[in-house]
Amino acid sequence: MTKKDLIDAFHAEHEDLTRKEAAQYVTDVIDWIMTGAVTDGEFRWPGFMTIKVVKVKAKKKRWGMNPFTKEEQWFKAKPASKKYKFRALKAFKEMI
Repeated sequence: MTKKDLIDAFHAEHEDLTRKEAAQYVTDVIDWIMTGAVTDGEFRWPGFMTIKVVKVKAKKKRWGMNPFTKEEQWFKAKPASKKYKFRALKAFKEMI
């Protein structure tokens, strides 16, 4: 489902709203989810999903084997980064 599909479905359920107002509501909810995940490090929607920010440590330059060519080589160092983990909760898993 795309954002446009979500807006259309929301607009179909709430016929008293214009399409522009429905789009604004959907955009606001998405913004709240993203802001909550970024500022608090976690966003939890009970019964649906959890989004967590996970800090990944920096990796040093290392000597290893290339799995494709089987040649040994140096692998580049990687800086520390942040990644997002999405986890579906029990009620959502049961729906699927």
